[in-house]
Amino acid sequence: MPTELSRREFSWVLGGPQGGGINASAEIYAKALSHGGLHVFANIEFHSNIMGKHSYYRVTAAPVPVHSHVDEIHM
Repeated sequence: MPTELSRREFSWVLGGPQGGGINASAEIYAKALSHGGLHVFANIEFHSNIMGKHSYYRVTAAPVPVHSHVDEIHM
């Protein structure tokens, strides 16, 4: 049974090669959500190399405080 939070949250993931600008894009998006009045939780998964492998930046937003990312990806 979905909870009230799960029906109103939104999870977004941006991925790409390290050094490809995903950090800047995801941080701008997270700030826009925050300035719009939503609570935001963001985290990044990256590898220890400088360039090459992909990184993934996950942003979850909801009208109530969010303390971790959700497994379901909406976009």
